[in-house]
Amino acid sequence: MSDDGTLQQLAGAVTAALRPLQTRLAAGDARGLIADMGLRLPTALDGLPAFTTATGAAITAVEALAAPVAALATAVENDDVGGIISATTALLAAIAGAISTLDAVASALGSLAGSLVGVDPGDVTSFAATFGEKLLEQVVVDYLAGYRPVLLRVLGLLGVVNLDSVPADAIDPAKIAHQRHDLTLGNLGTLLSDPGGYLAGQYGWSSPTLDTAKLLGRLREVLVELGAKAGLNPATGALDVYPFTLGPTTTANPPGLSAVLALALPGSVTLPLPSLLPSGWILELKAAGALQAGVEIRILPPGQLEVHASAIVDGQLRVAATRAPAAGKRLTIVGIPGIATFDAASVGITTGAHFHWDAGAGVARGAFVVGIVITGGTLRVGSANADGFVDSLLGGLDLEADLDLELGWAGDRGLYIGGNAGIGTTIGVHATVGPFTLDSIRLALTAGSTGLGIETSVSGHGTLGPISASVDRMGAITTLGFSPGNLGPAQLDVVFKPPSGLGVVVDAGIITGGGYISYDAVKGEYAGVLELSMLGISIKAIAVLDTRLPDGSSGFSFLIILTFDLPPIQLGFGFTLNGLGGLAGINRTMVLDALRDTMRAHHLDSILFPPDPVRDAPQIISDIRTIFPPAKDRYVFGPMLKVGWGTPTLISLEIGVILEVPDPVRIALLGRLHMALPDDDVALILIQIDILGTIDTGAKLLSIDGSMYDSHILIFELLGDMALRLYWGDNPDFAVSLGGFHPRFRPPAGFPTLRRLTVSIGDGDNPRLSCTSYMAVTSNSYQFGASVELFVAAGGFSVHGYIGFDALFIFSPFSFDIEFSAGVEVKYDGATLLGIHLDAELSGPNPWHVHGHASLEILFFSISMTVDVKWGDDHAISLPAAPVIGPLTAALIAPSSWSAQLPPGAEQAVTLRGGPVPEGDVVVHPMGSLTVREKIVPLGVPVTKFGNATPADGSEFSIAAATLGANPAALNPVQDYFARAQFQDMPDADKISAPAFERFQCGVQVGDPAVRGGHDAARTVTMQERYVVDPTKSSTLLHLRLIGTERFTALTARGAGARSAVTSTGTSKYGRPDTASMVSTADIQYVVAGTDDLAIRLDLTGASGTTSYGASVALTAHLLTHPEDLGRLQVLPVHEVAA
Repeated sequence: MSDDGTLQQLAGAVTAALRPLQTRLAAGDARGLIADMGLRLPTALDGLPAFTTATGAAITAVEALAAPVAALATAVENDDVGGIISATTALLAAIAGAISTLDAVASALGSLAGSLVGVDPGDVTSFAATFGEKLLEQVVVDYLAGYRPVLLRVLGLLGVVNLDSVPADAIDPAKIAHQRHDLTLGNLGTLLSDPGGYLAGQYGWSSPTLDTAKLLGRLREVLVELGAKAGLNPATGALDVYPFTLGPTTTANPPGLSAVLALALPGSVTLPLPSLLPSGWILELKAAGALQAGVEIRILPPGQLEVHASAIVDGQLRVAATRAPAAGKRLTIVGIPGIATFDAASVGITTGAHFHWDAGAGVARGAFVVGIVITGGTLRVGSANADGFVDSLLGGLDLEADLDLELGWAGDRGLYIGGNAGIGTTIGVHATVGPFTLDSIRLALTAGSTGLGIETSVSGHGTLGPISASVDRMGAITTLGFSPGNLGPAQLDVVFKPPSGLGVVVDAGIITGGGYISYDAVKGEYAGVLELSMLGISIKAIAVLDTRLPDGSSGFSFLIILTFDLPPIQLGFGFTLNGLGGLAGINRTMVLDALRDTMRAHHLDSILFPPDPVRDAPQIISDIRTIFPPAKDRYVFGPMLKVGWGTPTLISLEIGVILEVPDPVRIALLGRLHMALPDDDVALILIQIDILGTIDTGAKLLSIDGSMYDSHILIFELLGDMALRLYWGDNPDFAVSLGGFHPRFRPPAGFPTLRRLTVSIGDGDNPRLSCTSYMAVTSNSYQFGASVELFVAAGGFSVHGYIGFDALFIFSPFSFDIEFSAGVEVKYDGATLLGIHLDAELSGPNPWHVHGHASLEILFFSISMTVDVKWGDDHAISLPAAPVIGPLTAALIAPSSWSAQLPPGAEQAVTLRGGPVPEGDVVVHPMGSLTVREKIVPLGVPVTKFGNATPADGSEFSIAAATLGANPAALNPVQDYFARAQFQDMPDADKISAPAFERFQCGVQVGDPAVRGGHDAARTVTMQERYVVDPTKSSTLLHLRLIGTERFTALTARGAGARSAVTSTGTSKYGRPDTASMVSTADIQYVVAGTDDLAIRLDLTGASGTTSYGASVALTAHLLTHPEDLGRLQVLPVHEVAA
């Protein structure tokens, strides 16, 4: 070979680095080595057997490195791949052995600490604890000083190497002056992962305490080592190096660096600089954009560059060092004979920035960039010299790929590779070798405080007989750990990287199909899909396995979906069974909101009978991860069914029921309807609807969602959504809608945004005819609306017309309010020729009232008018009055309305004797009380409506008194939720804005909840204590011992107190006995506030507020005496007003 390979160069570097150590140990100068590290030991050490034995073993181990180094050199010279691998393995083992012998020297030294006269044993012990590590650091630093001095100074600038002179200890004569060599490879990982934070720690970058003296001093050492004439100005602290003067900024906060240009640069120039680099390197200053002499260039945190000039500048300024070989030659970057080489046309190091003029600030700004550029790179991978097994495995592999790489750091992007943000790039190869095609090579770098990781992996595909396979990112991970290991101060490991994905396709005649499996090492997650078809039956499976729980603890979580697509099996009446399936999950939960999002995105087929799971594997697995995430001790399962109607199938329905347990139980019903007439190929009628219904017992919510999509009848396109929400429990609410709500209606919290029910002609904008509609029912109102829109354009003319309405209906007294709009415009080249517009509001029927605005526009003039017309009488149409006392009395005497409860916070404490209870009777605990409830009408408030009628026998109802036996009983009101609009007349605006349900009195609690006891009784008790001393028995106290915390907790967890119903049921189960719950719920409170400033009227509702009804009553009473405030005050939730 004409040039040394990479491995041979590394072997030579190891030999050169260890040669001085071998020489000094062989000469018996172990104490001299120790003295160079700052500790003078007596000559008696040389005669102690423990020390001489350890140093002798170290000498032997270091000398033993020569054999594998020579073997590696020979193997490289002969292109012997097997010999290279064998020699490299032996060399790593020999290095590890040498390091262990140096550790043995340190151990021997520590064991002799008390035997050395004139030396503090503590000094020897502390020195021995770090001797091996510090000795290896000194070996590396000495090698860099002798063979790579520029690299040594660069590492010093980066803070990886610190060279300090340590003076002698004035008190301890054994601690002598020495040069300290600190090698902190861990800083490299931090530098790569967080450059800004690392520089902040080293020099105070991005802080007011920037240490420019330290930074510029180390930069000067680099420049001087390169041969530059660089000096520090003692007066200003600036660094003078042609063509810049570099110093600290004086006005920026936080401070940065300021470079003053010493020469003028024309608009575009490449200026050679004095040779500072080794032979073969070219140093240049590249500029695009004229810069005058004396221009100040600032480098500011975190990585910005500013050019302060008197004239506009726009361009770039870079200092570049480039290494290019002689003509016809290439630079070898990595060379492993017989396996791989990576060479390039040139390698460069560049720093500078592109800058753009900021006219507002009068400066040019850009992001500072420093990077390494490899131009004309070529990667070659070959097996020409591999052994028989490798050569047969690779099939004579001989690949070559061209690639240019750029690795660096930019102030606006951070670390980047290949010119893109992030540390990773994929190189397209597309080379075919036999049955295998190599698609790409992946290179990625990860960095952290513990070390570096480099991924080298390949992706490709191949075919062998009836089987085709694809592999994604299979290769090796090379890690360099910054802790003592097989490379001395570092640990180098190469491990196999399993493929991130593996796909297989089988086409064997009777059996066809395929599968895909992926592995995420970071998450510890496996995911895969499988599809096989045989004899008309299609089997599909999707599975996800997590090997860690969400909190990072050990465990597993598994989910599988299995479906069978069957040939249609006749069920009768034209129905057929087309498929069966199921879902099961262990340590998995079901996120209902995510399931609803999936339904609205029309991805329910990720769960219900996926049509092509192998093709859609990424989407399916992503949906499953989102809908069914891991959760400890949660389980999901359920069946699936696919039925059809007609032969061939005209209507197909896929149904799935999913159940999640234990408490809180969640149930989901999934459905997909597909109808194509006369068939899928020529579908004159196509209807596709997704449906999802859920029951969440924890949230006390029933929901139904539906969406029609990609549907049409002949040329009419159909789409639209529907939803239903029913909340029960402490905050009941109800709403159902097809196509949305009235524009002024505020839907309940969590209600989805719905598309209008739409029928349209044409799939474009010209011509366009569409009709939209909606209908909604809430606990307060009934509402619907529709609109029609037409647009046609041709020859420069266009016609646009529309008509629509939104309606709100009230039943008793019957009234309605309809907002109406219509219009038509005729235009030519965008200019209006004729336009008619009408916006109106119609209410009625007693009286009929039209209020709105109309306008007419013809060519160059327009006419508009306001419409306000009333007709008819003011007599409201009311339905016949309905009695209330009868239904109310029936509800109060019904046995189901009566119940017994314990006082709040009380426990049963005793068990009631069981036995038959007469029908209609209620058993009451001695500490309990009787409660009667009804939901006919709210009690204690005015009632002006009863259903759609008016009350016939009263306007306010209440329970005045109750007796227990012959004695009057105390009454305490009990509340429940009522829909106020069903019992009181409300303005239309209030029907829309008021809460659907509010708390009103629904009954009473009969009896005093206080606990009473019998009369007190006193008794005098006399006690005697007798002590018996028995010398034949040991004291019980001797057998007592403390129980550990873990055992004590385990024992108490199964004790009577923990298992008692008092602490193991209800909310007490989830909290500590001595603490109150940190979570509580409360009804929304309402206040009266100003319409202009939202200031609360404290005199009406107070600061904390009241119910919506209470606030409305307070506002009405206030307006009766202060009519001037009409329109100035409103009722709002307390959280919406000004603080």
